[in-house]
Amino acid sequence: GCTRGCRFCQAGMIYRPVRERSKEKIYEIGKRQLESSGNSELSVLSLSTSDHSDFEAMVMKLMDYCGTRRISLSLPSLRLDNFAFKIMDEMQGLRKTGLTFAPEAGTQRLRDVINKNITEEEIFTALDKAIELGWNNVKLYFMIGLPTETDEDIAGIPDLARRIMDLAAYKNGGRRGRFSVSVSVANFIPKPFTPFQWCAQDTEEEFDESVEAAAEDGADLIITTSPVQMEFALKAAVKYPKIKFLNCSVHLSHGAVRTYYGRMYEAKFLLGMIAATMSKDHRIGYVSTYPICGNIANINAFAIGASMVDPEVKIHLTWSCLKEEYWREYVRDNHFSIVSGPDLIKPKNADNEYGLYTIGEDGTITNIAFPLWNWGKYYELIVQTILNDAWDAEVADAKDSAINYWWGMTSGVIDIYQFDTVPYETLKLVSIMRKGLTSDVINPFEGELRSQTGVVQDALSPRLSNEQIINMNWLCDNVVGSIPSLDELTESARKTVLANGMPFMPAEKTEKVEKSET
Repeated sequence: GCTRGCRFCQAGMIYRPVRERSKEKIYEIGKRQLESSGNSELSVLSLSTSDHSDFEAMVMKLMDYCGTRRISLSLPSLRLDNFAFKIMDEMQGLRKTGLTFAPEAGTQRLRDVINKNITEEEIFTALDKAIELGWNNVKLYFMIGLPTETDEDIAGIPDLARRIMDLAAYKNGGRRGRFSVSVSVANFIPKPFTPFQWCAQDTEEEFDESVEAAAEDGADLIITTSPVQMEFALKAAVKYPKIKFLNCSVHLSHGAVRTYYGRMYEAKFLLGMIAATMSKDHRIGYVSTYPICGNIANINAFAIGASMVDPEVKIHLTWSCLKEEYWREYVRDNHFSIVSGPDLIKPKNADNEYGLYTIGEDGTITNIAFPLWNWGKYYELIVQTILNDAWDAEVADAKDSAINYWWGMTSGVIDIYQFDTVPYETLKLVSIMRKGLTSDVINPFEGELRSQTGVVQDALSPRLSNEQIINMNWLCDNVVGSIPSLDELTESARKTVLANGMPFMPAEKTEKVEKSET
């Protein structure tokens, strides 16, 4: 929970009242995760970490543990108006990763509108102290498209980042040195049960105006975060050929706009293993979202991971986008003891039925694990590619081909989170397999692969290419279920599938549907 009352934040509204784990429980969870995973960094995550009533004592206890083992301690979700400077002093001897703050808006006027009660004075006071204590990396999170937003509010985002860099230069005798500011900007999406739930998102005209404003401001890179924005990005890329454009999609490759996405199948592979170790009857329920490019690979990777632990396991597949079937009823009627549900909490049904979870005999849901996206890391890698001049080199190598960034665990943009309900032995197995994935020694789509209709490739075959994985249109032989056709999907799901690409859809059928949607 959170009592801050930011008007855009759904989590802050639906998870009330505020509840806390004790500092002893948090310490034990952190210690167990580090000991079972071998990781060298610990992050303390919550909606508002520094609002914990025993924040200082909690962090000091974790610092004592991490400091003697050379483990980094990361404190995201901090409040600039309530950050404990004593903690920053104490952390000087610890390995530093970075400080993360979320001003959310570029101007004080808009921060007041969204009820983000942070003043500019508080921002610079906190950062002044952080720089003085030797912190070299600051991450700032913002949103664009907020209600009442103006061009001045948008311009305030890079302006704030520049002034922070200037502050660092001033504190370091005129040199910025190794100090860096990472800025992450997300689109505002109205959420149910918030004061902004009825606010509209930006229109196509507003998108074009934003691109023009960015171009006039000298932007080098513009990132569009949804497949439905690809058409707009293409038009803008033609109009502004000197600006680099990216679109968050896995299938819609174009020479003028590069795409980026994550190898989510790697996380699903590990989740399948966890599920199989905890299944009581060789049956696992799997709820998938849309039959789009890349998502079929997620299902198969999960099935392969599960079968490596339990050769008799069956993955019972259903979809959350069907017209004639409700996935919760499917799960309930089949009496699954363990289910891989939607990866994220659904806004209208905020409950525990997400990620990997078990269902007790009394219907109690216990969360096990879920996949993680590290979008901040992804955007940092993209920007670093540009700064290292690798972008232009890739253009020369690719010639007229489209370029798609498809990074995963090796790059740190995909991972999994495991709750303390996962047995120690399973944690150890996952840790070993995770290291194999990150070192590129293990891949679920290498060697023999079997589909529902026969052998896809034999045991001596190399791993499937990226294109084969993205365009996968078959299901593993231990999957019970099928890939739905467009006619079986809800109207909104059809639009999503058409925007993302459906790997197995015949060309004639695609053309027919696109005309009807138009």
